[in-house]
Amino acid sequence: MKMKMNSLYKLIFVFPIILILSIACINSNNAINFDLSLYQPNINTFQTKDITKDAYILNFWFPSCGPCAKELPHIEKLNNEFGNEIEIIGIQMIGIDNINDGLKFAQKLNLSYKLGYNPDNSTIKKYKMYVGTNYMLGFPDETRKEVEETINFAKRMKENGLDHSNFYLLMPVP
Repeated sequence: MKMKMNSLYKLIFVFPIILILSIACINSNNAINFDLSLYQPNINTFQTKDITKDAYILNFWFPSCGPCAKELPHIEKLNNEFGNEIEIIGIQMIGIDNINDGLKFAQKLNLSYKLGYNPDNSTIKKYKMYVGTNYMLGFPDETRKEVEETINFAKRMKENGLDHSNFYLLMPVP
């Protein structure tokens, strides 16, 4: 019983966050046009004009995003319960992970709602979505080589589509 209650509490807290962060447009005539390639085998592309429902949710995700991995099964539950009333569309951010990574990830989670991508991330750019990450440097036992490796890793992430990196320097408190 306790486990079911914990799951219920998580869903109660996670659902509003997903909804607030993911909702793109409800009954708006000012929707941003997009054109996605879909992972679904029976549908190749999906465009803004293909939305037939009065409300829709756009969820931006990528496979190596830890919070995404946790929220996508909840979005699948939303789709199963409210899919007749709300169009749910997942849009993969390409860069850190590739298209094949996204397809495998969606299959692993058994996601059935519309999932797609733009190889050039054009939809994500239209919605002004940015992905960044944080790095901490200067742990007391961290070597110069480890600091350089972290900075080089951040550079590789930038080359692969990450928009920005934040570096935090740790300093001992006297």
